[in-house]
Amino acid sequence: MVEVREAEYFIAVAEELHFGRAADRLRMSQPPLSQAIRQLERRLGVELLHRTTRSVTLTSAGVAFLSAARDVVGASRAADLTARRAGSGLVGELRIGAVTSAFADPLPALLGDYQGRFPDVGLVLEEIDTHQAPQALLGHDLDVAIARVTGTVAGLDAMVLSRDRFLLVTPAVWPESDSPHDLSEVAWVWIPQ
Repeated sequence: MVEVREAEYFIAVAEELHFGRAADRLRMSQPPLSQAIRQLERRLGVELLHRTTRSVTLTSAGVAFLSAARDVVGASRAADLTARRAGSGLVGELRIGAVTSAFADPLPALLGDYQGRFPDVGLVLEEIDTHQAPQALLGHDLDVAIARVTGTVAGLDAMVLSRDRFLLVTPAVWPESDSPHDLSEVAWVWIPQ
């Protein structure tokens, strides 16, 4: 298997067609470069370069290998970049859990802004109940949750995205009340979890 370093060495020699200039380009001395190319050729069992005291040229195997060596170096650089971008949150996947009401507001605006800023991050959305959010976050099943605030949870940070206003709507024939406390005996309808 060709190592990235070997591919870089070969590319420099193949492009310069001169070991001294290639060594300068690689910021190394010529003898280790020559030795590395010879070891590569021995390991591959093929001559990649014709060498004379006056010139260096590519063999037909060297021409074919040059293309593959560029692919190896390109793939290595792409892998490095992908890892760096993923580490900084620029690529990958963001798993979001949200209560049903968040799908109407504020989720659409937040997702539009996020995808505009991070187009290479895939979004996975899941509907959750508020009581499921802390465990899903702590268990790393979700990266972000949009839920109703029910208190603080150790190990999690929270920020307020919006506040809901609730209204009590009653029939017009209901007795008037000066205080919500006057309604403490009224039965409430609650949706089960």
